[in-house]
Amino acid sequence: MAGARAAPGGWTTPSTSAAPQAPQKRSPGSFAAPQLGHTSASATPHWPQYRLPGRFSVPHDEQIVNSDRVYPSYGCEEMSATRPLLLLSVDYEDWHQLVRRRVGASNWREAGPALARQTDALLALLDELHARATFFVLGMAARAHPELLEPIVAAGHEIGCHGDAHLPVHTQTPQEFANDLRAARATIEQLTGRTAVGYRAPAFSITKASEWAYAVLAQEGFAYDASQHDSPALRDRAVSATATPHRLETGGDRAVWEFPVAVWRVGQARLPVGGASYWQVLPTPLVLRGLNEAGPLAGLYLHPNELDPEPLHALLPSDATPAQRAHAKLRETQRNGARRRAPGVLRAIAQRFELIPYGEAHARLDGSA
Repeated sequence: MAGARAAPGGWTTPSTSAAPQAPQKRSPGSFAAPQLGHTSASATPHWPQYRLPGRFSVPHDEQIVNSDRVYPSYGCEEMSATRPLLLLSVDYEDWHQLVRRRVGASNWREAGPALARQTDALLALLDELHARATFFVLGMAARAHPELLEPIVAAGHEIGCHGDAHLPVHTQTPQEFANDLRAARATIEQLTGRTAVGYRAPAFSITKASEWAYAVLAQEGFAYDASQHDSPALRDRAVSATATPHRLETGGDRAVWEFPVAVWRVGQARLPVGGASYWQVLPTPLVLRGLNEAGPLAGLYLHPNELDPEPLHALLPSDATPAQRAHAKLRETQRNGARRRAPGVLRAIAQRFELIPYGEAHARLDGSA
């Protein structure tokens, strides 16, 4: 992909007043994690300086070494570490809202009962692993659970944007997409005092037919995207020629960085290894080998429900039809499989790789750190 097509029309981001910053806290037993992300009152990103050992003076024509393979740097300086680097993210959404809406239940707008315990389990595991992540926050989930974002920020994790209503990008017009971004960002700023600079599309839904979305992201002030996933399960997926982080020129002087999800490419075959939904069917050694082969700075993604310590139940209302209940039971079965496997696989990954937020990698590669 040489670059995204320019979107018709123009958009301007409405000004928002700066919300108070969430207080800095330190989780018991954790490192002193700095706050990640842009503050509403400043255009300067505040990225930690100590998480990536090494210097960034490697010439562009040198190569990045990962495991026993060597990859070209694609114009990015080398990011050296004692262990190979992976980018860790969480698509922060309320599973109960989404599964109820998917089956057509009347109570889908209600806040689900599990996101608080899922968040506690997720933050505890990341603290255990001394890992920080990017939380791509869904606007409607944040409004349903406004008290849950502060502990995430206080633990030093980056806040990104997952859109507002969890609608596929390719089903929206450019103006609808811009409005969805603005609604989510306004919610995030109000609740955290942070302006999200990174975006992930719901269900990786930027397709070949909606590559105009990159121009909208750039025009709305986003610095990077993490929506490209070269998975055979995704139809009409927009995938660049390179699987490593790269700049997408969107016209004029605007561009966004793209950080693809980890995929192991063997010839023409594609094996997704970056998400917990795939980990439930892949042996852990195969996942680890695939991540070694996926290239430098490959992306991982989790959902809070995949770290739930309790079984998932959709809890449909009394007026749900038999068809709705059967559909919900199928979704429960699928998600509970990932839930049982995800914590152990992530622990194994953390023993082999250094896990960092997307924004930290972007700041380094873009030269703003």
